Amino acid sequence: MNATSHRPRLGALAVLAVALGAVAACPLPQPLPGVTRIDGGTITPPRIQVASALPSDTITYYDDVACGSPGTLGFSLGASVVDQNTDEVVDVRWFIDYDKGKFTATPWGEEQIPAPTDPEQFIRTVTPQRFNPASNAWSLQGPPPHVVELVVTNGGFFNEPLPNRSPAAGYEVEIFRWVFQPSTGAGCGP
Repeated sequence: MNATSHRPRLGALAVLAVALGAVAACPLPQPLPGVTRIDGGTITPPRIQVASALPSDTITYYDDVACGSPGTLGFSLGASVVDQNTDEVVDVRWFIDYDKGKFTATPWGEEQIPAPTDPEQFIRTVTPQRFNPASNAWSLQGPPPHVVELVVTNGGFFNEPLPNRSPAAGYEVEIFRWVFQPSTGAGCGP
């Protein structure tokens, strides 16, 4: 067998190697932040930084008598959110004792956190809220415990299936909850 009889095989192997190299170098399409995902999934919402939540415990004990005293401010609730997409607005809503069939489905507070001017700034601070679990200022329903929820999204809120709390189509929400439980001698916030 001479060297020329292997040339067709070598030529076919060279073509195959070039084709495999071209396929391996072909970039796969990547979804961009803030743009509908190419796989039909949902856009990830801003993430609530659990370590930044105040109070830090999800179950917070309070003294009904101490919190019921005139002039008592109660607890300062707050958190930060991390959003890798620095071009979008973050929608924030607060709810107390959320029940989709009652007036407690109306937000207790809401804000829009604008996109940062620094594209390297991924952390945004939610405006803190004051909550007194013994106060009737927010028309709390029923006996304790009471649940306060911080809900964030990057696509706006819709009314179905959960009024004032469902995300826009193709988006999600993230929620952090504080539970306030009465306990004698526990005080009424920091």
